[in-house]
Amino acid sequence: MTVIRKFDTFDSTEIKFRIPEEVKELINIELPSEIQAPVFENVEDLEFSDTELHYSYFKLCSSSSNNFQEWMTQFDDHVISYLHDNSENIWGKERSQESLSSIYSSSVSSKDTMKLHLSRSKKETCVRLRVVDKDNKKITGIDRFEQDTRMVGIIRCNTISVNNDSINAQWDLRTITLKPKKQSKPRSCIIVDDTDSEDDFFY
Repeated sequence: MTVIRKFDTFDSTEIKFRIPEEVKELINIELPSEIQAPVFENVEDLEFSDTELHYSYFKLCSSSSNNFQEWMTQFDDHVISYLHDNSENIWGKERSQESLSSIYSSSVSSKDTMKLHLSRSKKETCVRLRVVDKDNKKITGIDRFEQDTRMVGIIRCNTISVNNDSINAQWDLRTITLKPKKQSKPRSCIIVDDTDSEDDFFY
């Protein structure tokens, strides 16, 4: 499967939706490619042994994320348009795009964060997350991420959760490459003493 790494254009022609016959609260979506998100950081500590851990929030921290966010906005708009066109089949009545937009959770929030799901094994014993180095070689033995761990992630959306009062696209975090923490540059501090008093001290 190909991976989208550049977000200059958004092509909706190959995105396919499928409404299940019975459970219409979950709409399946097929994307032609996985998505490589820009650099982001987890906003809280992640313990993979915690069986209650099914998702977490990640903050975009790359200066090149603007195109990515615009691409995500177009994706959200396309989902809303599809739900509007098929609202009678889903809810049994027509719903306007405005009403759907009001209950739709954007893929990227106004605070530049994403809710990413972490799939688990059937027995809930481990998180299905592939960690690789810059040469795409698998790294083993990682069982937690401290807060603000920098990474580049491969994400994919397979499901749109649809309820009467909330709609959201479920983005799954599938593969990550860890990035070194950004080092802050040392800043010089110069104190100028233009007084003549020998009793002036700086602490």
